Amino acid sequence: MGTHVDGLKFAGGSFSLFQEKPLRELIDLAHDYGVYVSTGGWAEHLLTHPDANSVFDKYLKKCKDLGFDVIELSSGFLSFPEDDWLRLVDKVHTYKLKAKPELGIQFGAGGDTPASDLEAIGTSDPGKLVNMGRKFLDAGVERLMIESEGITENVQSWRTDVVSTIMKELPSERVMFEAADPKVFNWYIREFGIDVNLFVDHSQIVQLSCLRQGIWGTADTWGLVQLLAHGFDAGELATARRKEAECNFSDKPARLLKANAPKETMLLSEHMVPTPQRQTAMDRLLNALEDHSADLEQQTTDDKDGTAPVPKVARLLRDGQGKFMYIGDSASLSFLQSVRRIVSLSIGRCEFTEDTSRHSMLEAFQSSSATQTGPLSAPPSNDEAQRLARQYVLATSPLLDLFDLEEFYPRLANWVENPTGDEDTVSSIFYLVLAIGVQVSEINQDLAEQYFISGRQLAFSAFTETPSLYTIQSYVLISMYMLGACRRNGAFMNLGIALRAAYAVGIHRKDANALFCARERRARERVWKSLRMMDLFLSASLGRPPATSDFDSDIGDQATIAGEQQRSQPEAQLSLCVVALCRIFDRILTEVYMRQVVSINVAETISNQHRAWVRNLPTFLSVQTERLSSKTLESMLAAAHVFGAYYWSIILLTRPFFIFRVSQYVRSKTDPAISSNDPIASASRIALFSDACVYSALRCLNIVDDLSRFEALPRRLPFLINSVFNSAVVLGAAFFAEYDNLLPLEEGMDKSEKFLGLFVPHDPHACRFYQIIKYLRGAVAEYVRRRNRQWMERRSKQVDQLFGQVGLTREASASNDNVTISRSGEQSAPTPLSPEKLATGSLSAQGPEQTASTGQSENDIWNTLCEPQGAAALPYDNTISTLTTTGIPIGCSPGGTLTTAQPGMGTDAGGQTPLSDVLFSENGLLYMAEDLSVFGLWGET
Repeated sequence: MGTHVDGLKFAGGSFSLFQEKPLRELIDLAHDYGVYVSTGGWAEHLLTHPDANSVFDKYLKKCKDLGFDVIELSSGFLSFPEDDWLRLVDKVHTYKLKAKPELGIQFGAGGDTPASDLEAIGTSDPGKLVNMGRKFLDAGVERLMIESEGITENVQSWRTDVVSTIMKELPSERVMFEAADPKVFNWYIREFGIDVNLFVDHSQIVQLSCLRQGIWGTADTWGLVQLLAHGFDAGELATARRKEAECNFSDKPARLLKANAPKETMLLSEHMVPTPQRQTAMDRLLNALEDHSADLEQQTTDDKDGTAPVPKVARLLRDGQGKFMYIGDSASLSFLQSVRRIVSLSIGRCEFTEDTSRHSMLEAFQSSSATQTGPLSAPPSNDEAQRLARQYVLATSPLLDLFDLEEFYPRLANWVENPTGDEDTVSSIFYLVLAIGVQVSEINQDLAEQYFISGRQLAFSAFTETPSLYTIQSYVLISMYMLGACRRNGAFMNLGIALRAAYAVGIHRKDANALFCARERRARERVWKSLRMMDLFLSASLGRPPATSDFDSDIGDQATIAGEQQRSQPEAQLSLCVVALCRIFDRILTEVYMRQVVSINVAETISNQHRAWVRNLPTFLSVQTERLSSKTLESMLAAAHVFGAYYWSIILLTRPFFIFRVSQYVRSKTDPAISSNDPIASASRIALFSDACVYSALRCLNIVDDLSRFEALPRRLPFLINSVFNSAVVLGAAFFAEYDNLLPLEEGMDKSEKFLGLFVPHDPHACRFYQIIKYLRGAVAEYVRRRNRQWMERRSKQVDQLFGQVGLTREASASNDNVTISRSGEQSAPTPLSPEKLATGSLSAQGPEQTASTGQSENDIWNTLCEPQGAAALPYDNTISTLTTTGIPIGCSPGGTLTTAQPGMGTDAGGQTPLSDVLFSENGLLYMAEDLSVFGLWGET
């Protein structure tokens, strides 16, 4: 039971129908399997009693005596002041029980009122729900229950905007949604992933569990066979099928909520340390891969030539259906895991390192009905079709450049008038363009899905035909739509079809394209460039080998491109910029990540291409980096796409050096044996590459920050969202090497959070990235707080050694008289979950204390209520994942110190560590002007 069920809830006051003995036995059975037990909305009934205060106290006392863990507080038919609800929460907590408030937007919820009647009553503002939820969380509530009536139950149309607001404004791991309908919980999982907390009916245990695990099946036999195949006990399934109660679900094993003894009150927190005996096979596999990777990194030896092998360990993550998917070294999620290890080594466990979704990748999937063929959707009016086509261009240009727009728009108008006049592959293209246009411009995605299904249906029908340019365009568009719909693995797979069709047609060869007329040649080259860009983007972001290669490129092509750019029209110049960027990405993936070695020589060679790219940048594109109020959204967004990809390419190239440098600095602070003043570092360029990574992240965020002033910004921009997320993770990690003392990292993090926040209501990926950045900022804040405290304590001791301290004993004073001021050998601050912190009680208690029942045990709960008087930290290897940097023989560290004060080094006005404490090797970021042109970022010297 505990494998699939986190909690068991008695609907309403249904527990009062039980005799006390069988009720206790049922509660004890739940506790034996690590399942907490909750009351239903019975408190609402008791609060209407004439002597509500006395009755409610007796109710809580009896619930405590019976072994209940959680008391639900619902308010569907009551209108209480906020302070009264908060006082009720405090009262529940005084009995060492957990309060679980139920929040909603519909007055009269919980009575199964018809939708028409509820609509007549009206709903409240979702902002009121969010504000109340925050107050409950601040009051110590660990889990909020969201009432479905008014949102997905008894409504004419679902209020998905309310759910998006809740997921954006409240911590998702502390919110649970009522979803007692298969269509509803299927939608929640599709939109927010398998980790979303759901409350469902007891009869839907198998259906939901199979849906979370990706094996799907509605019949009991099918579910039983699959569960047994995964190693679960049939007795557990039989227990979970009890009909007396309703169950609260998530995919988290109930072992995370297991109390120390059967009758102790359960915690709702998901941060308890799992015991090895109850770890599932899935968790063991994922954790084993992670630990093995760290062991290999630790064992890797330095190479004298500045290159080192990368641990050949695949990282497997679960997708939205519970299937394992491969994520490689260059992937954003792999980078994120490296940063998690750095944070864990620096401050210990926190929300960022213990993120419940860290072993899964957010992946939506279609319902079975959406994949069925049917009649094609009717095209929109010509004006609407043209508007949607412009939205498609706005969201994808110039990285995706499949069409000559001067020809495309008139042909689209003709197709709208006569949809059957073109062949199926052409119609497929128009449907898919419309689908992407609706996807990036509308809140409701139903129409986008209809157009997509029609376009994909027509594209599939071309399987029996000879591949053509139209076939390639169709599958590139399918891949683009799926990328925006949070279905990256599907996008990756469908792009493979386009790639094979491209090789069959021969658009990858210049000599083959030269055989066609100028118009046809340009079309073929345009499609190949777009295909290359999509392939490299998906390969880099997912860490998988690219499937395309620039077959005809050579060293002389750089000069050819430069000459062509000077003679071409602006549109052609922009296209050549993207082609050059593709070559840079290709070299980074093939020469760094695919070969699984990194060297300074390779990095410097690729940086030469970056400088050449900046030299050949068209003037009209350079102007877009300036803050001008007269710039249009179209020009700014096109420039942001280009520069976002450019800065991301630098981050990809320099990220290994950056991770190595930060991890070395963190190690030097936690292990005195590691010197932070490595003499070899001064003779290397590792520091410069590391600093370029941080600078690129800051400049990428500067580029996108100006876009937020446009109200017509598309609602989904996967290319930019990827660049912003990677930049934000870089800045967050940079705090742990003291980069914030010289660079505006906090300002950059604000920009990333602001930009991602624009897309949270519409894009599940942006919502997930936004949550990760929130967690990362929390870890950064904790690190900065400890660092500042340690610095203040150190300075205080030094001052006391100079002038003495009032209140010290003579022995203590005498012992300190001859102590030399030193900064070495300091102990790191205790981690949030260390025994020292737990002993001092600075953290919340690990569980409610068990109190003995003082009341007389009654045989009937109903009579009792209605009588005349009233009714430990996870183990962690001291190794840091450096992805492609393990074994670099340069022991540089950004945290060099000085033994004496230096001229001109004063105390930072912002209360941070003085520069004398954070002076970097080679003056760290304070490079001479001639050193700053490595990537063309600051112009040529």
